[in-house]
Amino acid sequence: MKYFKSVLLSIALFSFLTQPARGQWIKKNFPFTDNLVKVSFASENVGWVLGNKHIYRTSDSGDNWVMQDSVWEFGIALYALNDSTALYGDYSRGIIRRTSDRGATWSTVDSSRYYIYDFKFIDSSTGFAVGGLISSADTAVVEKTTDGGETWGTISQVFIGVGSNKNFDFESISLVDASTFWAVTYGGNIYKSTDGGNNWAFQDSIRVADAGQPLRDIQFINADSGWAVGGIAGDAVMAITTDGGANWTSSILSAYSSGSIQEIHMTDSQTGWFVSKSNGASYLAKTTDGGNTWQDQTPAIQNITFDGFQSMSVVNDTVSYVVGDFSNVWKTTTDGVTAVDNTGSAKITNFYLAQNYPNPFNPTTVIRYQMPKAGFVSIKLYDILGREVKTLVNESKGAGSYNVTFNAENLSSGVYIYQMKAGGFISSKKLVLMK
Repeated sequence: MKYFKSVLLSIALFSFLTQPARGQWIKKNFPFTDNLVKVSFASENVGWVLGNKHIYRTSDSGDNWVMQDSVWEFGIALYALNDSTALYGDYSRGIIRRTSDRGATWSTVDSSRYYIYDFKFIDSSTGFAVGGLISSADTAVVEKTTDGGETWGTISQVFIGVGSNKNFDFESISLVDASTFWAVTYGGNIYKSTDGGNNWAFQDSIRVADAGQPLRDIQFINADSGWAVGGIAGDAVMAITTDGGANWTSSILSAYSSGSIQEIHMTDSQTGWFVSKSNGASYLAKTTDGGNTWQDQTPAIQNITFDGFQSMSVVNDTVSYVVGDFSNVWKTTTDGVTAVDNTGSAKITNFYLAQNYPNPFNPTTVIRYQMPKAGFVSIKLYDILGREVKTLVNESKGAGSYNVTFNAENLSSGVYIYQMKAGGFISSKKLVLMK
């Protein structure tokens, strides 16, 4: 029997703070009328947004947009594989549409009649789509591609009804490597696969106040640390695990409970955002301590029609985009931090090496690390066989937080390990280069 603990708001666990100064998010011009449900950027300048009517593309950071393919009624899933290639799921028709020429033309690459809720890719070739059968909401489906989305095949159909929490497809999927996946359902259930999505085992059920809560998104940044979010009107639900999902701690975030959480995006074990929408206020919030506390970054909503934040795309350490209902697009180039930011307010107390972002990447990625005291630090890159490939940092540094931009244009695609050594501190993480 899996153990899980479900609690209401506990100040000891979650101290939800509202930042006096809102985050620095700039509203972009979007000239079309549509409810925007998904955003995905392949780079800082190039991305797509998916609406109820069409899909739209920008190549200049959201300053200008081009209307592209028509959606039958509405779409939910969207993924930008690179500046030229993107895919989306047309929910009403149960098909997957794809472009490889920047959206000049789109074609149907799968017509299996599945509701597609989410796409995730391991590299430029291998990806997965999850959702459910149009004919049966009790059955989750997993599709796989090995050619960048040109063709798809069903690898799993799972009847996932568990007690009163049946009737729900896979809403979101998270991959930490080629074998280990997690998925969530609208019924509040969490499932895990250890064989690349072919077979799934029930892991836990997130129940807050003895009620099954819809889960809409899940993200693991390694085999241990994961977050699942969702809720319904008046219940912003977040669940956190630090042991690979064996145990989850779940709570309703009362400070944000007027909106249900749509997506969570963690860039490492400490830093990330969620976006929410529902009746009443909606929120965009950031954490820098793994989800224990959240700071409101919701941009000022003035003189516009707005009904909530739907989706977010994190490009790198500083640049992100969010979209919302009624043609709303925002961008930050400052990590969402206000222009006047007291960077000295948080004292660094430990050594830390962050997961690179983005990951996978091509050809550049950013690695963050911190030093609680002055000393010599080295960060080196190794191939999967343990051979040293490149030295990224090899010098004395003062106490503080640092970023290293790594350009891998001269390296081959594959999995690499980067390792930080400082004093007695040693930490290693995996990065994936895909070309």
